[in-house]
Amino acid sequence: MVGSGGKKLRVMSWNLHHGEFGLPGIVATIKAENPDVILLQEIHEVHGPLRPIEGLFELLPEYRMTGNKESAILTKIPIESGKVHELNLNSDRRYIPEVKLRFDGQLLTFYTTHLYNGFRPVWVRTPGSLIYWSKKAQEDREDQIRELDIVVSKGGYTILGGDFNTIPKGGVYDHFASRFGDSFKHVGRGVGWTFPANFPVVRIDYLWTTPDILTAEFRVVKSSASDHLPIVAEFVMKK
Repeated sequence: MVGSGGKKLRVMSWNLHHGEFGLPGIVATIKAENPDVILLQEIHEVHGPLRPIEGLFELLPEYRMTGNKESAILTKIPIESGKVHELNLNSDRRYIPEVKLRFDGQLLTFYTTHLYNGFRPVWVRTPGSLIYWSKKAQEDREDQIRELDIVVSKGGYTILGGDFNTIPKGGVYDHFASRFGDSFKHVGRGVGWTFPANFPVVRIDYLWTTPDILTAEFRVVKSSASDHLPIVAEFVMKK
């Protein structure tokens, strides 16, 4: 597809934590949307008879992948380079896949991440530990953001997507908004809520872009294949 600014790149981001219908339901949604690039989080939580990583390779042979059981980037466009950054954290969500590819004559870098939640409802069951766990979660979240900033600090055409576990206001949102454009804010309609999928009430999934990338379209896709709704955007590279 070609727009006034050049070719359009279709990108999907999706947290697959509760893929209740397994990989076939997820793959059906992906095929229906036909993205050029897919940013996936929490792949290892998907249910079904096929192991998620192997299943994705089997059911989406048109894509190439960089990532691991935690998160991955899939692309139909040839990968010029790809790697997985391991953050210096003492818990999960340590991995940041990175892919470089060439689109419309420009070198474009993708990252995907899944930020820590600042609070877990289960902690209220043990009030004596609530202060400790809340403080630790906040520290882990800050450490993760600090290391993510180092990984995604190289400049150039960049798209950062994933589950950021934050609503579009407050310190965490403002931190990323100071460096990137929120693609939903540019052209999205309505409230853009993505979670939970069966009755969405918050927007916590994002596609962030550097200023040299224009957002031509943004949609939240209806799907019951996970507990998050996938988001899909189309981008045009500024020349």
